[in-house]
Amino acid sequence: MKKLVILFLIVVTTAITIPFNVAAQKKSFIDFAAIDTSIHPGDDFYHYVNGSWIKRTKIPDETVQTNIDMDSRVDLMLEKIVKKQYPKGSSEQKAGDLYRSYMDTAAINTLSYKPIEPVLKKIDASQNYKDILAITAKLCTYGDDKLLGFFVAPDDKKSNINIVGFSSGGRTFFDNGSYIRKDSSAVRLRDALLKMAINFFQLIGDKPEAAIAKATMVLQLESKLAGLLEEASKQGDSQFRYNKMSVADAEKLAPSIEWKKLFSIMGIQTDSINITRPTYFKILNELLRSEPLDVWKAKLQFDYIYRTAYHLSNDFETAKRAYIKVMRGGLDIGPRKESAGWFTCNALKGLVGELYVKEFVTPAMKKRVDSILNNIQKAFADRIQKLSWMSDSTRQMALRKLYGIRKNIGYPDKWKNYDAITVSSKNYFFNIQNIARYDYLEMISKIDKPVDKTQWLLPLTVIGGSYRQTFNSIDVPAAMFQFPHFDMNADDAINYAGIGALIGHEITHGFDDYGRKYDANGNLKNWWQISDDENFKIRTAKLVQQFNQYYNVVDTIQHLNGSLTMNENLADLGAIILAYEAFKMTKQGQGNALIDGFTPDQRFFLNLARRSRVMSHPINITLPYRSTHSPIIYRINAGLSNFEPFYKAFNVTEKNKMYRKKEDRVVIW
Repeated sequence: MKKLVILFLIVVTTAITIPFNVAAQKKSFIDFAAIDTSIHPGDDFYHYVNGSWIKRTKIPDETVQTNIDMDSRVDLMLEKIVKKQYPKGSSEQKAGDLYRSYMDTAAINTLSYKPIEPVLKKIDASQNYKDILAITAKLCTYGDDKLLGFFVAPDDKKSNINIVGFSSGGRTFFDNGSYIRKDSSAVRLRDALLKMAINFFQLIGDKPEAAIAKATMVLQLESKLAGLLEEASKQGDSQFRYNKMSVADAEKLAPSIEWKKLFSIMGIQTDSINITRPTYFKILNELLRSEPLDVWKAKLQFDYIYRTAYHLSNDFETAKRAYIKVMRGGLDIGPRKESAGWFTCNALKGLVGELYVKEFVTPAMKKRVDSILNNIQKAFADRIQKLSWMSDSTRQMALRKLYGIRKNIGYPDKWKNYDAITVSSKNYFFNIQNIARYDYLEMISKIDKPVDKTQWLLPLTVIGGSYRQTFNSIDVPAAMFQFPHFDMNADDAINYAGIGALIGHEITHGFDDYGRKYDANGNLKNWWQISDDENFKIRTAKLVQQFNQYYNVVDTIQHLNGSLTMNENLADLGAIILAYEAFKMTKQGQGNALIDGFTPDQRFFLNLARRSRVMSHPINITLPYRSTHSPIIYRINAGLSNFEPFYKAFNVTEKNKMYRKKEDRVVIW
């Protein structure tokens, strides 16, 4: 998940002849014009469903893809708010003024880099690496930490209590390989980083020679960090990432960091912490002492400029945009106005979410989606009960976890209070600093305190969903309460294929290779019998093998990494099965009545296609090396090729390219 948080995508349709009178109907939940009947559905279901739409759709050059990850209605709502004046301290005033300040580029450009100049000067005046760490600690208190990866989250093995955590950082690229690989995409990315850093340093007054030297030092230091770290494939392993220790032991692990002094500056007190990647901090400990002070000065200045570039004058933003364009495979970022809504939502999640819900969501929507979720739980429970490869003891624990899932549907029962935050329409940098400081103080107030498991992870305006292991909870944001994901006027086939598939996907994450290692209470605990663990691995290995045979759709040379994408592939498969079987519990699912000329099953599969059709550019040149999601065509075709009802609904036979022998089809949960 942007973020990030990531939306489950899956696409299907039918081979039935399109009824000639569809256009006369007032409202149809099937997009007949998108179907490409020149393609057999059993050969390439994704392009059969979406082919005609793809042929006539052009993505704007600055746009990544045609589907969005935030409800576009938010922009319209905020633009309407901005046009009016509201009482000081009201939610509308804060959201509107934050939006205004973000768009006040004249004021932002006038300031250039003055908002960050005091920090840059302090970095430049550092006398030793201890000063560097002290400044880093202070920056943490405003959300500007890139070196230490500070966070507060539930203790994985005692999930009802929050604990301080530190993760690996220090690098600009998403994957270590981009610093090391010699292929053209990695070289372009390193060149782009170097150019961006040179521009940054020149913009703060460094002469060209000095800027080049400092930028080179930054890239060399980051490359050294990346080269010394383990491969990224272990990062998601919860056991690998759980390294709880006393502060005294942390001092022994990385004495150069002087944790207690760091904590004093950060305003935190605790006796134990979780260091997710001890190797990183061992390396950092050595590099702090061995690398020249000028290297660390350059690194810290670069990190701070990089983090704040979009908050500074246009020349800083332009320099960062040039780098992001390379990272996105040559795509420009859209104009600032297009990101104003996203920025406002991200900064004031709960506040904007409450305004959004008041305008677009009703309790009746929430009630209906909750009933869909309950049926999906029942469908999953039924499958668990029938598993031939699972022992009774593990089965009972699995059912306990399934029914223990916390359901965050639509919006929270209690809204977050934003009274302590002041927002001005005239001072953008003040706003972001003020909000960041508020968020930081709220975060550290949770240290060693009970976890509030009613809290949400995702903004309510996000098109997507999430599963949280330590909470054993799923989030289904209010933004999902719209077609093609959900519609109060739609039949069950449409809604189960839409929002039901999202729910099925997220619930399955609770039982993927990471999620299954947490119990019903969200604790990292082995509740599996050895034989069950082995059986699970045998079945998931089969899924890995299936995806290993597919090629990257960008270069058609590199094979997919089935191990890297296995958990998402498993959740995609679970989404199809659980949503479908839950749908079969409904009156419509048990009948054969035609709507728009299609059977209930056919309508179910059709909306699976409609809800997730997407055209996208090859948006990130590092994506094949780090993404846990397979390309959309395989998330659709591969999953459906394992699902017998799909074969029956569309008469797929061994003559079709998607056909898989029954013994080859993957069934896990």
